[in-house]
Parts: sequence; structure tokens; C-alpha cells
Amino acid sequence: MKGNPIVVYLTLLSVFFIIMGNGLYPYYANAISIGIIGGFVLIIVAFVIALRDAINKKR
Repeated sequence: MKGNPIVVYLTLLSVFFIIMGNGLYPYYANAISIGIIGGFVLIIVAFVIALRDAINKKR
């Protein structure tokens, strides 16, 4: 698998966060928001790292 391994791991972690947030929903009412917020934050971080790598490769 080509690409930055950090981005791959962050994406997997964000998917895990969202799934866990949805899975814990019946027990904790705000677990779903924690899962979604955590997932989106990790997706944004992975996107920023991917953009930074693309900019660095162009130079």
C-alpha cells in the first residue's frame, strides 16, 4: 500500500472512533457525538498531513 502510513493509521483510527461511538450509543447518550467529533478531527488531521506531504513532494 503506497502513501504515508501515518495517514492510513489515522484514517483507520477515525473509522474505529465513529464505529465505537455508534456502538456505545444505547449506553452513553453523548458517546455518539464523541465518536463523530473524534472521527472528524482525525480525518482532518490525516487530510492536513496528506496535503503537507503532497506540497513537500512538489518542491
